[in-house]
Amino acid sequence: MGTKVPVLSLLIFILINFIYLFVKWIKIKKYKNIIISIILVFIALIISIIGLPKTSFYKNIQIHKNFLGIKNYTEVLTNYKLLDHFVFSQRLTFLNNTNKNYKKASLSEKLVGIGYIENYGTDKVSTKTIEIDYFEIFYRNGIIGLILYIVIVITPFIQVIKNLKNKNYLNLQFKISILLILLLALFSGHVFVTPMVSIFIALLFAIINTEKRLSKN
Repeated sequence: MGTKVPVLSLLIFILINFIYLFVKWIKIKKYKNIIISIILVFIALIISIIGLPKTSFYKNIQIHKNFLGIKNYTEVLTNYKLLDHFVFSQRLTFLNNTNKNYKKASLSEKLVGIGYIENYGTDKVSTKTIEIDYFEIFYRNGIIGLILYIVIVITPFIQVIKNLKNKNYLNLQFKISILLILLLALFSGHVFVTPMVSIFIALLFAIINTEKRLSKN
């Protein structure tokens, strides 16, 4: 929990669930549940504010802030370099560098990718990855690789979306999980391209499809 991404995921999960339950309780007039939930959220907020400075997440944020010389967090939103460094951990810089190398690559490399070793055979060899999966897949595997990847992934993805048409609480959790998968692939990387992480996506898809078949039976 020392990085921004897990905390962001947790907040998104809690917020969506709270809104869903809040709206549902209003419709069925369970005002007691609403009052209790608001009180619990308020207590949790106070505890979080008190305990936040002691967490590794907060300490890492402060170290990063001091390292960049940031006095006010609003500076991050108005300065591209600070935004890249503080929010994206320089992923935008790595993306820009890889894009330049891709433009200089031969036609065959554009088609099948420049691989994970950039400028191979030169004095400017780089093995630094972008860590944004959407771009990583394209640049490392090229146009052909991207097409093959999409073809392989799109079928089970469409099937999963079809199986989540019903608006129930369990399906909401599955939808949040898919939302986080798509979001984390933009901020964190390693979601789709690393087996140790992508195995959980495969399991999630399998669970959703199995749940649909069981509900039919």
